[in-house]
Order: sequence, then C-alpha cells, then structure tokens
Amino acid sequence: MQLSREAALKREPPVLDTASREPRSMCAGSGPDVDTRPRALLVFGEHVREVITTELALWLSRVLVGDVGEILTWEELAAAFAEADLPPDDLGGTLLEWGRQILEALVVQVIPVENVAGRVLFEQGHVCLRKTATDVDLNRNWPYAWRKEERSSEMYGGPSPFSEPHSRALRDLAARHPPRAFVNVHSGEWAAYTPWDSKPAAAPGLPEDLGELMGQIGSICNCQAGPAGSVSGYLAFGSSMDYMYTQLKVPYPITLEVFGADRQGKLKEGEC
Repeated sequence: MQLSREAALKREPPVLDTASREPRSMCAGSGPDVDTRPRALLVFGEHVREVITTELALWLSRVLVGDVGEILTWEELAAAFAEADLPPDDLGGTLLEWGRQILEALVVQVIPVENVAGRVLFEQGHVCLRKTATDVDLNRNWPYAWRKEERSSEMYGGPSPFSEPHSRALRDLAARHPPRAFVNVHSGEWAAYTPWDSKPAAAPGLPEDLGELMGQIGSICNCQAGPAGSVSGYLAFGSSMDYMYTQLKVPYPITLEVFGADRQGKLKEGEC
C-alpha cells in the first residue's frame, strides 16, 4: 500500500523515548519530567536520500533495548571494533554493557525519521530527493542566521523560519525537555561537527570535553572533526545545531556525517 502525498504530509515524526520505551508522536505533549537523568536528543532522516541514517537509528535503538543477536552476525562489526582499537572478545557483551551504561546515565530520545512525508516519496521512487515534500531543506528552516533562498535551491530554507511542521515539532520537543546533547545525523561525507554552522569559526563557551570528544571521533573515523564552518568548506545558514546552541543553550550540539562515497570527508595521509 502506498500513501498519497497528502496523507503523508499528515504523518507526524515518531519519537522513541527511553524514559517510557514507548513510541509516540513528536508533537505529543507530556506531563512533568520526573526523570532526573540528562537527555540526549538524536535526529535521523532529516534529508530524504540519506537513508543510511534511518537504518542507523533502527540498529542503535535495537542495541539500546538489548536486541543484539542479528548485529553480531555482521562481519563489519568485528572490523569496526578492530579499527577503533577495541578488544574483539565478547562483542555481544560489550554492546549490552554499552547500552546499559548509556541508559543508566541518560534518557535517549530518538527521532528515526524526521522527514516522514519525504521518506514516503523516496519509497515511491523519488530516490534523489533531499528536501521535504514541499521542497524545504529542514536543516535551513531554523531562525538563527536564516537566509532567503530560491525555492529551486537544494538549500531552500522555506518562506520563513519554522515554516515547516517538522521544525516546529522538533523545537517544541526540545523546549519541553531541554537536552544536554543534540545530535543531528546525516550522510554524504565522514565528519563530526560542532557550532558554528553559519560562521567560519568555533562557537565560544562549549565544554572542553566536547573538543576532546570531537578529537576522539575524528581519530576513530579518520575524518574531519571540529567547528563545521571552519572545517567543512561550506557554511549552513538556519541550521538546527546553531539554534540549539544559541537559543536553548544545549551544551553538546553535534552534527554527525556517517557515510561518504569515495571516502568523502576522510583525512588524506599527513592530515590531522
């Protein structure tokens, strides 16, 4: 069965919340937050053709709830452990322990597919689609440093900031329970970024250990890591990461790029 474009537009992005372990709508309200653990808000599937990000959300969620049986059959898992200089013994036990430690320390909120209507169009054959069903780049639809673009541009951020329900719903979710960490997951290159997106500089006031974390990620993936506007080679205006940092004061705002064809984003020999 295929959804019509109109029906797809009515679909709200789901949220998987480890505080309740129940999927719900991103727009759904909630009562007082009685869980004192800090929150990490992870967003996947913002750009439609970056399908690998939604698959990552699925497998991360399975690991967090202890469902590691199938992932242990992957040959790539042992190779990934070796590349990160982690012991290959008892991979299943290690994954389960990681999940336990994460959930002991954090409430993890996972939005596996932010751009639901766009995903429906992708599955109907529009495999090159990046923006929403209404032609908006959701990662240019936020008010901080927003810029007017032509609708034909792949970077078109809508007629105005927060013109799209996806961005408003994500804003409201984060405002209800401000996260300590916001992680926006994309693909197209290998990289780990912090603010600024919109300036060729490092944002002031970020925790020291965030820089250390970027260094560790960059070392493991052998990829560019640091302030996005300084190391990526381009600026992004109206991004969610810059908004979370400036308006909601999220101390750990991060963008991860988890795959690049032809080693896009990987460091060349001698780079650091």
